Amino acid sequence: MHARAIEFAVVPSSLGALIVAAGDKGICHVRFADDGVDPEEEVGREFPFAPLRENPVRLKPWSDALVSYVDGHSTHLDVPLDVSGSRFQRRVWAALRGIPRGDTRSYSEIADSLGVATGARAVARACATNPVAVAIPCHRVVAKSGDLGGYRWGLHRKRALRGVAVGRKNHYGSRSERGTRVAALFYSLIASAKLAGVEPRGYLRETTLRAVRNPGTATLARDLKSPKF
Repeated sequence: MHARAIEFAVVPSSLGALIVAAGDKGICHVRFADDGVDPEEEVGREFPFAPLRENPVRLKPWSDALVSYVDGHSTHLDVPLDVSGSRFQRRVWAALRGIPRGDTRSYSEIADSLGVATGARAVARACATNPVAVAIPCHRVVAKSGDLGGYRWGLHRKRALRGVAVGRKNHYGSRSERGTRVAALFYSLIASAKLAGVEPRGYLRETTLRAVRNPGTATLARDLKSPKF
């Protein structure tokens, strides 16, 4: 329970608005906000006994870092966290922060690493109650089968975050890897368009598929300059 004041800000990102809240020691709440969500009401629901105030100026360095990370402009996220949880939740969240960007772990792999061989469902619950989206990267945890599994903020966002991460990991890769990176960026754009309620143009879909089939970047660079795009 936070008796101190909680300050918050709302910032736009490629995957929708982010609500960022912080106490004295660091960020305590991050979530994606869909249409109709009242930021102050949402933060108040998480911290019902704390006085709230909007303070985008104080939170700007942290919110800028989060947005840069979500949008794929930076490969490293270093923001102070001030989160509360059970001992097991905190162990899971620490394990998630140890997953390298661009990699994934299954719920059962996380459970095994914590010495709880049958704890995959408990790990999934800890991921679902993660109070700071992105900063604790629960989007890097997938089902044992390789499927995306669940994501509190929507599978389209999980898919986009995974795509941008893989693209950044391959930034200095081979010709084929560079094509995959560009394709990941297009998938992220498609997810963003859907989030905004806009159906992506057929041309964008065709260009994305062409990037997957033919990873050369020269054609894509030309396409990006086309009036059709």
